[in-house]
Amino acid sequence: AFGASAFDQSASESYSYSDTHTGNMFLLDHSVSSTSISNDLYWAGQSFDAEKLEVGSSGSGSALLAGQIITLKNSVIADSLRAAGYNISVSGTTINGNITAAGYIISLDATTKANGVYLAGSDLSVSGSYKGASFAAQKVVFNGTVEGDVLIQASEIELGPKAIINGTLTVPDNANLTVADGPQQARAQVVSEHDDDAQINDDDVAVGIFQNFGGGVQQLQQ
Repeated sequence: AFGASAFDQSASESYSYSDTHTGNMFLLDHSVSSTSISNDLYWAGQSFDAEKLEVGSSGSGSALLAGQIITLKNSVIADSLRAAGYNISVSGTTINGNITAAGYIISLDATTKANGVYLAGSDLSVSGSYKGASFAAQKVVFNGTVEGDVLIQASEIELGPKAIINGTLTVPDNANLTVADGPQQARAQVVSEHDDDAQINDDDVAVGIFQNFGGGVQQLQQ
């Protein structure tokens, strides 16, 4: 059965089907690098490792991926990327729609671009450029650029030196928040309820509301 074999490490079966009517492609543990797909891609298997992939060459198309290891490099997706797996990695890829993914470890590099990014997992490392973002994890390391708002639900949050958030960053009251030194941090506004148990690992940052003020960051006590 499909459900039993798709994630079975001992399974060697590979399957592919292209619907000429809809332009969709359905793959089971099948290589897909350097492939142009007219509309949607549906892929399931053990390990997805693809580069130079074009999804939605007709102008519309999304990629739906499920596997233990998912690696996508140097590709273009006309609409959205939806992925589920243990380890998900995206680099050098432009997604005109949203990235929606769930996995234990998820990594998006600095050359990744998408409209919005919505991730759930244990360990998230996010760089790249987006218009909005929402993360739920044990640990989130963010070092990218977001034009709008960012919501992070995590116990450990790290903002890297290249992080730029032009909207509002909302974090849990009791999050362990680390903000790296960097001039671009002044462009972020951070909103968090005051909590005496919260831990902040930077002398210039405290729990409260932070706003861009005179080229720096000012705390407004609640």
